[in-house]
Formats: sequence, C-alpha cells, structure tokens
Amino acid sequence: MHIIQWALWGVTMMLVMGWASKKRRLEQKGQNNTLFHPKSTLVFGLVGCAFFFGALILSNVYANGTESIFTDLVFGGFGFLSLLLIVDFKMAYHKVSESGLDYGRLLRKRKKMFWSNVKLIQYSTTWKWFVIKDNNGNTARISAMLVGLQDFAKVSLTQVDNKSIDPDTKIILEEAALGNLPSIWG
Repeated sequence: MHIIQWALWGVTMMLVMGWASKKRRLEQKGQNNTLFHPKSTLVFGLVGCAFFFGALILSNVYANGTESIFTDLVFGGFGFLSLLLIVDFKMAYHKVSESGLDYGRLLRKRKKMFWSNVKLIQYSTTWKWFVIKDNNGNTARISAMLVGLQDFAKVSLTQVDNKSIDPDTKIILEEAALGNLPSIWG
C-alpha cells in the first residue's frame, strides 16, 4: 500500500511540475525583457493557503485527539510560506536592459545592478536560481521558474564579462538563450 501511495504522489508531482513548466514556456513570448512569475505560482500560493490554513482551522474545530501546538505550527507555517509565494508573485519582477538588471526583492525596495559591476553569475542546481553578485556587495537571485529567462540569458551573456560567469552556468545560460530553459524539477 505504501508503494502505491508514493507512486501516486510521484506521478502527481510530475504532472504538476510539468504543468508549471509548460505554463512558464507558454507565457514566455512577447515579454520585453521583463522577468516575472508565471500564473501557476499564484495558483500554487492560493491553493497552499486555502489547504494549510483550512487544515489549521479544521484541526482545531473538529478536535479528534490529534490536535497539538505542533500541528498548528506545521499547518500555520506552511500556510505562511504559501502566503509568501503569493507576495513573491506580486513583488518579484525584474527588468533586464543592456545596462543592467532592475530587480525586485520580497518585502524590500527594488535595486539596480549594472552589468559592468557584476563579479559573478552562478547557477544553483539545488535552489534552481541564478545568483548574481556585484562589486558593491549586492546579490540578486533569478529563479529558473520565471517567465522571461531567455531574455535574461541573452543579455547577461552579451553584457557580462565571460570571466565573471561560472563555466557550468555559462552552458546553462547558452541553452536558456536558445529557449532550452533549466529544469525546475529534480
């Protein structure tokens, strides 16, 4: 029975992530150097909020002996993370230009990073984002999930000194510039 449950979970996750990846690719066209979350991110956030905050309420309304502060914290924590996903959907958009990157950050003011000041671009396969650091100590993170990644890849490859781009990351950027976006799963 456990094997069936895990297999069902695995198939469901593959379908959901495949849908999210497809949505990211479909929304790609005509974005004028703007990077933003696909609508699937908003859907994940709304469904997560409804599910986890709903579970938090239901676990306390219909007491069955399993309710505890631990379950409240878990449901509330995941509900809060889902809420942050909704906020990030609204706040984390970035503009790429020939001069630099205007990037938004969760709950903080926007910043501008000039390509001439970039000292490192590196892709994190664990977190699925590009980390861009400049000489002023600023760090921008560009998620592989964002729509507009192809434009980001093209501009960063032409405007950033090759010595500042990690060799493995350069391959990922070259592929992204061709429309072969990094995987968001696995």
